[in-house]
Amino acid sequence: MIADRRQIQDLVVSVQQAFLDVPALLLTKSDAELRFGAGAPTCEAVLEFLVDAGVLERSAQGHYVRHLPRPTDRVAA
Repeated sequence: MIADRRQIQDLVVSVQQAFLDVPALLLTKSDAELRFGAGAPTCEAVLEFLVDAGVLERSAQGHYVRHLPRPTDRVAA
C-alpha cells in the first residue's frame, strides 16, 4: 500500500514526537516499521528525510537516534 501525503505527514510528526519524548530512543529501520505501522519504503523515506533535515542521525550500526547538536556542529556567523 502506498501512503498518501497526509499519512506521510502524520508519520513524520509521529517519528519526531517519539524521539522528543524519549531522547535516548534507538531504532533500526525494522523497529521503526513495527513501532509506527508503516511499510518499509515509506518508513525508510521518512527516516532518511529526518536524517537529511538534521532531526535524526543514523549510527554506523544502522540505528536511528535523535541528533543532538554538539559544539562543533555550530556554524560560524
